[in-house]
Amino acid sequence: MSVRKVQAKVLDALSPTEQAAVLADLLTAHPQLVEDADRLASAYLEHVDRGDVAGEVAGTLRSLTVEDVWERGRQEPGFVHENEAAWMAAEEAVQPYLDDMRRAAALGMHTTARETCWGIVRGLYECRKSGPGLRGGSGTRGGLHRRARGARSAPIA
Repeated sequence: MSVRKVQAKVLDALSPTEQAAVLADLLTAHPQLVEDADRLASAYLEHVDRGDVAGEVAGTLRSLTVEDVWERGRQEPGFVHENEAAWMAAEEAVQPYLDDMRRAAALGMHTTARETCWGIVRGLYECRKSGPGLRGGSGTRGGLHRRARGARSAPIA
């Protein structure tokens, strides 16, 4: 087995945190690579497909179980109504996608932020029009519509 194949296997075996540390060390040792790494990172972040985001958001929400909702409700002090616990679990599930959208906007990648936003909205809509049950969303169907029309939230960056 060649040295290059062994090195590739070692890199593949590292955790994401370890890979990030190796990249940081490599860029420190070879500052001439920083511009190329930044260009690659930008290209990676700019490639967003709203359909993919929608599918991920819908899949994440549909994967929530009753146990997830119960667990979320138990984390709060005092009584938490099951509807409120369900909303907290749903908001927590969608939060990483909102974070991605805000990060893209903060970096000036407005097309990426917009495509991510459209994907989030489409994913929520796909859950809204799903069949019955927690995984399908009939319990949230009217709630999503009412909440979207009546909610006041902080502006998205």
